[in-house]
Amino acid sequence: MRPGFARLVQEVTDRSGREATPKELYDLFRAAYPADGEVRLDSWAVHEEAPGRHRFIGTLRTDDRTGGHEGTGTGPLTAFADALTGAGYVTEIL
Repeated sequence: MRPGFARLVQEVTDRSGREATPKELYDLFRAAYPADGEVRLDSWAVHEEAPGRHRFIGTLRTDDRTGGHEGTGTGPLTAFADALTGAGYVTEIL
Protein backbone atom coordinates (compact mmCIF):
# COMPACT_ATOMS: atom_id res chain seq x y z
CA MET A 1 0.00 0.00 0.00
CA ARG A 2 2.82 2.37 0.77
CA PRO A 3 3.92 3.11 -2.85
CA GLY A 4 0.33 3.54 -4.02
CA PHE A 5 -0.56 5.81 -1.13
CA ALA A 6 2.64 7.82 -1.60
CA ARG A 7 1.65 8.50 -5.22
CA LEU A 8 -1.81 9.59 -4.09
CA VAL A 9 -0.36 11.95 -1.46
CA GLN A 10 2.03 13.38 -4.07
CA GLU A 11 -0.86 14.07 -6.47
CA VAL A 12 -2.94 15.77 -3.77
CA THR A 13 -0.08 17.93 -2.47
CA ASP A 14 0.98 18.87 -6.01
CA ARG A 15 -2.55 20.08 -6.72
CA SER A 16 -2.80 22.05 -3.47
CA GLY A 17 0.76 23.39 -3.59
CA ARG A 18 1.34 22.71 0.12
CA GLU A 19 2.16 19.94 2.56
CA ALA A 20 -0.70 17.87 3.96
CA THR A 21 -1.48 18.00 7.66
CA PRO A 22 -1.59 14.77 9.67
CA LYS A 23 -5.40 14.97 9.75
CA GLU A 24 -5.54 15.44 5.98
CA LEU A 25 -3.25 12.43 5.50
CA TYR A 26 -5.45 10.32 7.77
CA ASP A 27 -8.63 11.42 5.98
CA LEU A 28 -7.01 10.72 2.61
CA PHE A 29 -5.96 7.25 3.77
CA ARG A 30 -9.47 6.45 5.04
CA ALA A 31 -10.96 7.63 1.73
CA ALA A 32 -8.46 5.67 -0.37
CA TYR A 33 -8.73 2.45 1.64
CA PRO A 34 -12.25 2.19 3.02
CA ALA A 35 -12.79 -0.59 5.52
CA ASP A 36 -15.90 -2.73 5.56
CA GLY A 37 -15.53 -3.04 9.30
CA GLU A 38 -12.97 -3.47 11.97
CA VAL A 39 -11.35 -6.86 12.44
CA ARG A 40 -9.73 -7.61 15.77
CA LEU A 41 -7.66 -10.60 16.68
CA ASP A 42 -8.67 -11.67 20.20
CA SER A 43 -6.44 -14.72 20.55
CA TRP A 44 -4.20 -16.75 18.29
CA ALA A 45 -1.61 -19.47 17.94
CA VAL A 46 0.44 -20.79 15.05
CA HIS A 47 1.80 -24.30 14.87
CA GLU A 48 4.18 -25.79 12.33
CA GLU A 49 2.53 -29.07 11.43
CA ALA A 50 5.30 -30.14 9.06
CA PRO A 51 8.26 -28.36 7.47
CA GLY A 52 6.78 -25.53 5.42
CA ARG A 53 3.20 -26.13 6.59
CA HIS A 54 1.78 -23.88 9.30
CA ARG A 55 -1.68 -23.78 10.89
CA PHE A 56 -3.13 -20.57 12.32
CA ILE A 57 -5.89 -20.89 14.92
CA GLY A 58 -7.47 -17.75 16.29
CA THR A 59 -10.52 -15.86 17.41
CA LEU A 60 -11.50 -12.94 15.19
CA ARG A 61 -13.97 -10.26 16.18
CA THR A 62 -15.65 -8.49 13.27
CA ASP A 63 -18.23 -5.83 14.09
CA ASP A 64 -20.75 -7.75 16.19
CA ARG A 65 -19.47 -11.29 15.43
CA THR A 66 -16.81 -13.27 17.26
CA GLY A 67 -15.70 -16.65 16.02
CA GLY A 68 -12.89 -19.10 15.72
CA HIS A 69 -11.06 -19.32 12.42
CA GLU A 70 -8.29 -21.50 11.09
CA GLY A 71 -5.99 -21.23 8.13
CA THR A 72 -3.01 -22.99 6.65
CA GLY A 73 -0.02 -21.75 4.70
CA THR A 74 3.67 -22.09 4.02
CA GLY A 75 4.42 -19.76 6.93
CA PRO A 76 2.66 -18.11 9.86
CA LEU A 77 1.66 -15.02 7.86
CA THR A 78 0.17 -16.94 4.94
CA ALA A 79 -1.71 -19.15 7.42
CA PHE A 80 -3.15 -16.02 9.07
CA ALA A 81 -4.10 -14.59 5.66
CA ASP A 82 -5.87 -17.86 4.84
CA ALA A 83 -7.87 -17.59 8.08
CA LEU A 84 -8.83 -13.99 7.24
CA THR A 85 -9.96 -15.11 3.79
CA GLY A 86 -12.10 -17.80 5.42
CA ALA A 87 -13.67 -15.08 7.56
CA GLY A 88 -14.56 -13.11 4.42
CA TYR A 89 -11.61 -10.69 4.33
CA VAL A 90 -9.58 -11.36 1.22
CA THR A 91 -5.95 -10.48 1.80
CA GLU A 92 -2.83 -10.38 -0.29
CA ILE A 93 0.69 -10.62 1.03
CA LEU A 94 3.26 -8.71 -0.99
